[in-house]
Amino acid sequence: MAVSIALNVLDSLCQVIVKEADLFLVVEDQVKILGDQLKLMGSFLRDAERADDQEHVAIEELVIQIRDLTYEAEDIIEKYLVVARQSAFGFDRLNSKFNRLFTKNDFGRKFEAIRKQIEEIYANKKSGGTEETTEVAFHESYLDGSPLPMYRKGSYVADNADVVGFHNDIEMLVPRLIEGGTRRAVVPIVGVGGLGKTTLAKKVFNLVKSKFRCHAWVSTSQDCTSMNVLQKIVKSFTGIIEVKEIEKMLSDFLKYKKYLIVLDDIWRTDVLEDLAPHFPDDNNGSRIMFTTCLNNIALEANPNLIDPPYYLSVLNNEDSWELFHKKAFAGESCSPEWEELGRKFSEQCGGLPLAINILSGLLSEKQRTFSEWQVVLDRVSTTLKLQNRCLGMLALSYNDLPSYLKPCFLYIGVFPQDFEINSKQLIRLWIAEGLIKAEGEQTMEATAENYLCMMVDRSLVQVVRTRADGGVKTIKFHQLLRDYCISVGHKEKLFDTFKDIDSESLSLSTKIRRVVTNSGIFRYMDDESIQFPLKRVRSLLSFTIDSHRHSIDRNNFLYIKNFKLLRILNLEGASVDYLPDDIDKLIHLRYLRLGTSALKSLPLCIFKLSSLETLDIASSFIRNIPVGFWMLRELRHANFVGDTELLLPRQETSYSSLVNLQTLSTVSPKILQCLDFIDMPNLTKLGLCGDLWAHRRYIVRLFNLERLEKLKLVRLTDYRFGLYSIPKVLPQSLTKLTLCDTELVKDPMPILGKLQNLQILKLLRQSCTTEEIVCGANGFPRLQVLQLVSLSIEEWKVDATSLKSLEHLVIHYCPRLREFPKALWGVKSLLVLDLLKPGQQFKEQVESYEGRHQYKISTG
Repeated sequence: MAVSIALNVLDSLCQVIVKEADLFLVVEDQVKILGDQLKLMGSFLRDAERADDQEHVAIEELVIQIRDLTYEAEDIIEKYLVVARQSAFGFDRLNSKFNRLFTKNDFGRKFEAIRKQIEEIYANKKSGGTEETTEVAFHESYLDGSPLPMYRKGSYVADNADVVGFHNDIEMLVPRLIEGGTRRAVVPIVGVGGLGKTTLAKKVFNLVKSKFRCHAWVSTSQDCTSMNVLQKIVKSFTGIIEVKEIEKMLSDFLKYKKYLIVLDDIWRTDVLEDLAPHFPDDNNGSRIMFTTCLNNIALEANPNLIDPPYYLSVLNNEDSWELFHKKAFAGESCSPEWEELGRKFSEQCGGLPLAINILSGLLSEKQRTFSEWQVVLDRVSTTLKLQNRCLGMLALSYNDLPSYLKPCFLYIGVFPQDFEINSKQLIRLWIAEGLIKAEGEQTMEATAENYLCMMVDRSLVQVVRTRADGGVKTIKFHQLLRDYCISVGHKEKLFDTFKDIDSESLSLSTKIRRVVTNSGIFRYMDDESIQFPLKRVRSLLSFTIDSHRHSIDRNNFLYIKNFKLLRILNLEGASVDYLPDDIDKLIHLRYLRLGTSALKSLPLCIFKLSSLETLDIASSFIRNIPVGFWMLRELRHANFVGDTELLLPRQETSYSSLVNLQTLSTVSPKILQCLDFIDMPNLTKLGLCGDLWAHRRYIVRLFNLERLEKLKLVRLTDYRFGLYSIPKVLPQSLTKLTLCDTELVKDPMPILGKLQNLQILKLLRQSCTTEEIVCGANGFPRLQVLQLVSLSIEEWKVDATSLKSLEHLVIHYCPRLREFPKALWGVKSLLVLDLLKPGQQFKEQVESYEGRHQYKISTG
């Protein structure tokens, strides 16, 4: 049902009306009427959300009407604000403008008709004995909001996929890759969606990749061309994105090398046919493994297959129960009664790991009572009569989500298939879209991260990479889940996706709020060429999963001003070298991301975007940010590249306060000069890059940033001198510190060890040039992650009372370090020791301790 979407819009409207109260004074009566009707609809929607299945059917059409009306109300409010903010005429004309908008298309009468239907439903409910006061119910459940459960900020494991039941499959596949003939061989893995092909292939890949001189894992999709896949393979091997004669480069690179290439999720035979000539066969045992849902692709991929395709089977009952038990019961032992009930659930999943993960994720959020689980089991049985297993479990899990989580989950469908989604980007998009409402003392970012953790724990998204603190850094979406989100998202009019843009397809999308496409849409911005169909669009989203970026024609981009209600402009999938001078007409714009662009300057008008919350400009050509930057009062996150210089306001000016700014990275350290009079009270992350030596005496001013949690200091190698020494006074609020190329000639550890809240410390690439570092008594009491990378240290001393909370230690490219500190062998919290290219003496010492401690050692 459309309940969750409509409730989200209603909530946003209520917030806008309160926030922009001054602009609504001239139409106070009309807005009050509108607000009262919205409240009544919100109360009805809350009741509809709690209704049983039979009631859902009866009121579904009414709910859809309410959703559409909330969209119209949103249009009216935001169109009025466009006029009000830009208007130079009087209140009478504003009043007249609002009245025309309010009554357009008999909007007022539509509201009245819906209101009467709702009142009739409530009257019927009361006559049937259901006592409920509409106004009270709305106030408690909608305006105040029910408190959310506080989710743990867990330490997640990247690619956290269980391999239950795959042991026999692994034993069959590994010999195909590392044994057999010397001829290059193709190994297909075939199975239906949700069977675990990717999980199995990843496990096998990790087991055998060390047997090959070079190896690559490439995720593909239905939309991938052979050139897309070729670019991904070359990038995986060389790190280079754009290459001329890329086919020859791949062939030359692989020539005479024993290689393993895995292509995950192949959908078309032509992709394999086009790639085959560029994979040389030098009789050295090279292998190509791919996964697919389609048997014909596996058979046609190589007509000379020595072995038949590997057909992955469903899990048997015992393996299904083992996987379900791990997920739903967190591996805890359970009584025979609970095992009996649990087995009934696992058997309903038909041996499909994806279905088991989704169902067990749903149950993990339920109270562990027989009655509660039995209700879910009954719903499962009913659902599976109507849909296949994976889609049935997914629909069940989606319907079980709280209303505040449903739009956030569906929204992930805007990202391309196999796109590795950065959690910070997703969270900032959620916030800019108005999908997040802060809970209590939490920031919206913290609430949104809470939402993401809930989805991970429900097995609705997969963690790909984790942060140093164990939090979620990037995620991926299973194709079946993405297809479901797109289907429901289109149905609920949450967003629309276009592969090919033309005027006919656009004409069918006059009510779509969010459009996901390539930059071809900008050819249709000129409202003189066609009647502009996208006037209600709130978000334009363009992504890229390869090196090919669509260029936006300057003449077409001029018409961006026609998107008057636009909130999101995400153009990381396009090449942008110009921003129109009248972009400030987009008064509702909250999020602007240009990805890797060729933009050389920012127009001054951009700093009139009074609603802008995220400004993400990844262009190395931009050297200076005009002083107008300090006028963006709503700005929460600002990201630039390199040593971008923020032109600073004069001390006597009054616009030097960015009270909402949380992230500022990376900018020239020149900003340190003004920290005494620039007010950024909520800044939690700061990245400084450039000439640290020239501004070294100002670094102590960082102490003024009382909430600073993450600090990164990078010296560009263009500058001759480093930082020399770390300042004795740094904010005690710091939880993460990264130093790179700072060339400290004094050991920083005695000072840094006194930071009581520091959890992550990264000393990277000549951050310090001392031969010895010393972690003194009681130093680093909360440090969990320590990275020492590309340092010239020879000796490292650690006091027995230091680093007592250390969990993850990384030592890469420190060949002169002779000994591992003996005090660390006894640190009980240490779980992982990650070594890469250690010196011979150091390596031998660590190997001699192998098996005599509790933590995992990884040596490269």
